[in-house]
Amino acid sequence: MRQRTLAGSVATVAALLGLGLPAVPASADATTLYVNNNQTANCSDTGAAAGTQAQPYCTIQAAADAAQPDQTVLITAGAYNERVKPTHSGTQGHPITFTRGPGVGDYQTLEVEIGDVRSVPGTPAAPGFNFDGVHDITLRGLRFLELPQSSVSITGSARITLDRNQFDGNSAATAPAVNLTGADSAVTVSRNHFWGNFGTGVAVGQGVHDADITTNEIRATFAPGVTVDGAVGTLVTNNTISDSYCQSIAVTGAATGTVIENNVTRKAAATQARANCDPGTGLAEILVSADAAPGTKYDYNLVHPDSGVTPYRWAGTAYATADALHTATGAGAHDLNSDPKLGYPFEPGPGSPAIDSADSDVPGLPDTDLLGHKPIDDPDVANTGTGVRDRGAYETQFGTSVELTLKNGAGPAPLSTDVTATVDNAWSAPFTYTFDFGDGSAPQVSSSPTVTHVYTTPGSYTPKVSVTDGSGFSLSGSMRFDNSVFVGTPGPLRPKLTITPVQPVAGSDNNKAALSYQYSTAGTLTPYPITKTTIDWGADNKEWWYVECCVPNGTTYHYPGVRTVTLTMTDSNGDTVSVSQQLDVEYAPSGYTPIAPTRVMDTRVDGTRSWDTGNHPGEKALYLDQHYLHGIAPAGTTAVVLNVTVVKPSRPGFLSVEPDDTNKPSSSALNFVPAQTVANLVTAPVGPGGKVVLWTNSDDFDVVVDAVGYYSPLSNGKFTAHDPQRLLDTRDPGKSAIGLDSTVDVQVAGVNGVPADATAAVLNLTATRPTAGGYLTAYPAGGDRGNTSSLNFVAGDTIANQAIVPIGKDGKVSIYNHFGNTHAVVDLFGYYSPSGDALYHPLNPSRLLDTRSNGGSPLGSDATVGITGIPAGATAAVLNVTSTQSDTGGYFTLYPHGIDKPLASNLNFVPGETIPNHVTVPVGQNSQVDLYNFGGHSHAIADLYGYFAKP
Repeated sequence: MRQRTLAGSVATVAALLGLGLPAVPASADATTLYVNNNQTANCSDTGAAAGTQAQPYCTIQAAADAAQPDQTVLITAGAYNERVKPTHSGTQGHPITFTRGPGVGDYQTLEVEIGDVRSVPGTPAAPGFNFDGVHDITLRGLRFLELPQSSVSITGSARITLDRNQFDGNSAATAPAVNLTGADSAVTVSRNHFWGNFGTGVAVGQGVHDADITTNEIRATFAPGVTVDGAVGTLVTNNTISDSYCQSIAVTGAATGTVIENNVTRKAAATQARANCDPGTGLAEILVSADAAPGTKYDYNLVHPDSGVTPYRWAGTAYATADALHTATGAGAHDLNSDPKLGYPFEPGPGSPAIDSADSDVPGLPDTDLLGHKPIDDPDVANTGTGVRDRGAYETQFGTSVELTLKNGAGPAPLSTDVTATVDNAWSAPFTYTFDFGDGSAPQVSSSPTVTHVYTTPGSYTPKVSVTDGSGFSLSGSMRFDNSVFVGTPGPLRPKLTITPVQPVAGSDNNKAALSYQYSTAGTLTPYPITKTTIDWGADNKEWWYVECCVPNGTTYHYPGVRTVTLTMTDSNGDTVSVSQQLDVEYAPSGYTPIAPTRVMDTRVDGTRSWDTGNHPGEKALYLDQHYLHGIAPAGTTAVVLNVTVVKPSRPGFLSVEPDDTNKPSSSALNFVPAQTVANLVTAPVGPGGKVVLWTNSDDFDVVVDAVGYYSPLSNGKFTAHDPQRLLDTRDPGKSAIGLDSTVDVQVAGVNGVPADATAAVLNLTATRPTAGGYLTAYPAGGDRGNTSSLNFVAGDTIANQAIVPIGKDGKVSIYNHFGNTHAVVDLFGYYSPSGDALYHPLNPSRLLDTRSNGGSPLGSDATVGITGIPAGATAAVLNVTSTQSDTGGYFTLYPHGIDKPLASNLNFVPGETIPNHVTVPVGQNSQVDLYNFGGHSHAIADLYGYFAKP
């Protein structure tokens, strides 16, 4: 029967949490002092502007020290872990008011919390508010939480009002939540919530006179709900006290002039006296001691104790019923002993004897109940009190809620729907219903709870209703869920499937894995609501936890390729329709970000030489996951550029570097023979979960991995292919080999068509005629060389390796030689810059050429390699090229088909050697490149890792 909307129902529950307390609107005049300790507030406790809306006080105490009569201290919602002692008073009729200001968000940000000791250890064990010798002050709308002492202490003060506050869980068993002591007068404690306090709810002590304890809900205290000890003229009226572990109300001492009327008390279960109950009096619901009984007026209370609990103990004598009490003492003539049928919150429910049975003439009652409802006459209940007031802290209204139900609430337009309003716990007075159908049509007013409405336009609608009775009281409600009326497009169910790649967001973990896609069904035409939607992503998609968390309505695939995706939808009419779509799964076009060479794995020193059993017979796997790539490959990374070195294998084999969870590798990054230490640059696509896997058919060697950069859609480094250009050859006249522990700088940016804003260069490094075994390291000039290598060699070797090197100071890169003396050749094949031409498209590695296949012959001179799997218009390809079984020393040069062979080399070899190299080469006519072999005969292997294309 309570008056409220469904939203009002939420507000009612919120009120129990300290939410339903009305905020005082912000004022621009000088009668308002502002307090706001939020981090975003420009607060200060000092200065001429302190306390203004522009610069609020940081603490409530600072406002209390400044407040004057008729001023309101407006406290912005938040936690105020402080103890407040007002130092100024108001005047009679012109109080100082402390109240909650505006707030938005959940209940924690809507409350003003005072004294939560959980978050601030060491906070003084003092009352939250301490009124001592002050007068004319009001507290309204505050929450006092888990204080080690009383929430509010009032001593020697007058006209203090505590209204619509919440007192929760004070932890001292001997400290009342609200404690009145000394010569207090005219203190009002009204319409407050008390819950779970270890001490008494409200204690009125000796010396206090004319206190008014009214219309409060006091629940689950571990001590009496209300105690009056020796006070004069105390009013204890219209409180709802439930589940107290001791007496609900206890009056002791020479408490003269006490009035106890209209209260509802209830025990939830049998309890026993605890240490903080008075063991000498015996446990009872209502206790009035012998010295207090002559001066106490007691009547119109609803007392419902549990079995085993004495309802009354009056002047030392226990009475089991109100009739027995009245017969013996004359008190309680209108008391009732029955179930109050409390609802939630604890208002009287249907059939409660508390309804319209109170003494409306009792002094000191507020105009409204605890929730702000005015008294109302229930026409279905006889008035047994002196008016229409209910007993307890709550007033019933003509209904607790109103809900709507539908008949024929879904279908194609035009849709004729019956809408019915049902008022819960309604009394028999006639109602007027006003229906708003939510489609823009005029509201319909009816005396009938059921009306018919025709929806003409497809859409989802939420009808609402307001209900009023003849006295003008009203409540309103709506459907339980949004979109409760579904008006569809006439015709059959026609699903629409849209698939889009997941775009990474800088600084976000929304795409830990590449090859992630999301789907949408927006645009689906349906005459009825969809009841079931399923999607089949085709083969080889992943639903791992780290993918599901970041790809809502989506999936992540193992590797690129064409998939058939099928969407199936079922509507409430039972129709099921599927639609399929071909999806070309591919890595997102990506720019390049160079990094200073960083060692991410070295099985010689970090104990990671532990090969897992691979997915294929005879193979082993070593995983580069986020543990190794942390900080190297951020969210959204599509490929990483690694320099991989195999160290001293004992038998021949290969090493493939591929995205995790691919098919069986069909390419190799390195081929090796026993005792060989060989390095190669690898551009490896990143698989699900940001992993790269190293596959091998031999696990008796160590691996060193250095990261030099990564590709990502968030990176702005675009690639510009450059016809091979020699930048350095130390064999040229006037030059000399690079000496022991020495460096030579090479100008890259600002010459040969490379712009000044270039960030990295694609270089082919060749070491020749070294006098000792060692390595070269290419790094940005002026930068940190680190402990990495770009090219490893032995004495007398001629060996090449491609390097993608960040461009350093003055547009240069540095080439460092570790041991002995060696000549070096540096060839330019392209560069990265914000103003560049093309983005990188990673591909699952695939084999393009193997002259050994089917008994093929080794290359004697030239071969043309057609690069399949890349689109027309691609500007360059990323290859891994290997020479094997050569009969003499020589080199390979790769260049665009259709141009003259340049003076450059990509791969150098000696007789019988198996040696790979990473090659970034512009593509020529018909997406082809030419491969030139200088010297003798050699078999050639070429694997494709990706391509560049203009955006």
